[in-house]
Amino acid sequence: MTPRTVSAQFAAFLWYKNQPEHGTHTDDQARQFAADFWENFLPNSHEGLGRLLKKIAGPAPEVRRRKRVRAERVAEVICQVA
Repeated sequence: MTPRTVSAQFAAFLWYKNQPEHGTHTDDQARQFAADFWENFLPNSHEGLGRLLKKIAGPAPEVRRRKRVRAERVAEVICQVA
């Protein structure tokens, strides 16, 4: 899905949820509306917002952790320098 498509679907979803007559409808109904009518929102969609939404919804980046340096290794390095 392109970023503009994601942005347009998000706009359609929010528009549907913010209509007073749709206040009691579920998120599934809003998602279905967005899937059916996102093309109507495409002229007002923003590519940057779509990229941001895709980044937020994507998999979480892997956490890089620092390795612990054993005391022996530190002592060995210090002795070599001295």
